Amino acid sequence: MSDLAKWWRDNATDALNRTVPKIEEYGANDLTHIGQTMARLIKWEINDKQAAELGIWFYLNGKIARALEALENERMPSDDTIFDIKIYATMIERIRQNGEL
Repeated sequence: MSDLAKWWRDNATDALNRTVPKIEEYGANDLTHIGQTMARLIKWEINDKQAAELGIWFYLNGKIARALEALENERMPSDDTIFDIKIYATMIERIRQNGEL
């Protein structure tokens, strides 16, 4: 196995171990609620799957804004911010493939 493949596997395993217990504990109702609220504001009718994804995009936008603020202040975004962005993107993949988290 190449160094890149080993790093990628180890990185994914770490993300799994850090994230799945939180998702299982807290669920995704907040994502659906935020997404439905946002959709109502723009008069867009969406289902709960779309609402959950929209909620994640909302959170992801906040993380990206945080990263850009760091860069504007001549600092690199924190490892935590990068991790959160990766997790939110992975959550969108999961919803698109499975219909839910």
